[in-house]
Amino acid sequence: MWYENIDCTEFLKRLYNEIPPLEKINLINIKVRGFYPYKVELIIRLPKSVDYPPLKWTEKGFNYPYIHIDLANVVDVFLEQHSPGDEISMEIESDGNDGLVVKSYGDISFEIVSKNVGGLIQKIEGGD
Repeated sequence: MWYENIDCTEFLKRLYNEIPPLEKINLINIKVRGFYPYKVELIIRLPKSVDYPPLKWTEKGFNYPYIHIDLANVVDVFLEQHSPGDEISMEIESDGNDGLVVKSYGDISFEIVSKNVGGLIQKIEGGD
């Protein structure tokens, strides 16, 4: 599963009986920062509501997680928008050397390659 290739997934695992795949998700934002090697932040919204929403989310009527994924030591970024939407399917795979390859397909295509550093979930927010 995709979440096995990134760190800091404990909170995500507590939200679901079974964490959904990264299919037909919404890409909320993508940020490329710094100088080579870059840092990339992806913000995605999963389409499946959580099974165990935190009380703070329930009080605000939030059912869906907005996940902030940080990637460091990024050596290659390719980004292309195919249509005005934001629905994508995404893969997060190990490169076999402690790095990651993150790919998306759909309204927006991208490929992000980080070397010698994995990714991590920086934050998970509730939303509707």
